[in-house]
Amino acid sequence: MLANLARVLRDLERFAEAIGYGERTYAAARRQGNEIAINQALLLLASAHRQRGDLAPAARALVEVEARFRRLLPPHDLQFASLAMEQGCLLAAQGHAAAGLARADEAVALAEAGRQQPQYLRRLLVQRSELNLQAGRAEAAAADAQRGLDLEQAAVGEGATSSVIGLGYVALARARLAQGRAAEARRAAAAALPHLVGPLGEGHSATRAARQMSEGRHPS
Repeated sequence: MLANLARVLRDLERFAEAIGYGERTYAAARRQGNEIAINQALLLLASAHRQRGDLAPAARALVEVEARFRRLLPPHDLQFASLAMEQGCLLAAQGHAAAGLARADEAVALAEAGRQQPQYLRRLLVQRSELNLQAGRAEAAAADAQRGLDLEQAAVGEGATSSVIGLGYVALARARLAQGRAAEARRAAAAALPHLVGPLGEGHSATRAARQMSEGRHPS
């Protein structure tokens, strides 16, 4: 329960609360000897700290969870895909765009090989789109965003609301802007809003960016 709440708070960008619940989850899991919950808490803490801008604790959490994964999991376990993507995002946040993108490529390759859990792949593609954009690869960013969107829309069904779809449209809009395709960027951003306002709220950074781009403004 605590881990799920921490994850929701992280996704809502309520990072201080997410970290607090993540730390409580980690402590409880350590007392209980729950290896899976420890790993999940560490990945969540790494993500929340990174998105908050606290890169040092994010890095420490990733070092700990990587050592645990290598000790506890088979080498092709899909959890390594989540780890590789989080490491890639951290590297990019530290200013190492190319190295971050290389780790993201590894994450996507692992998810493509492990087809039994396709939800990993579509989320990772949307994340890699952002890293491609940071690396100046607008075409690749657009391709990743579109592929992630297509996979998520096929999974949830026509007319369903999904924050992953919303985030995919935002990533696609950013890529189209970088390509100089402003009209397509506005359309993608407008399509994102119904998938973001309800699940994430008007104050979420993705919702604000979508609204700005839908109005022809560059996201702040």
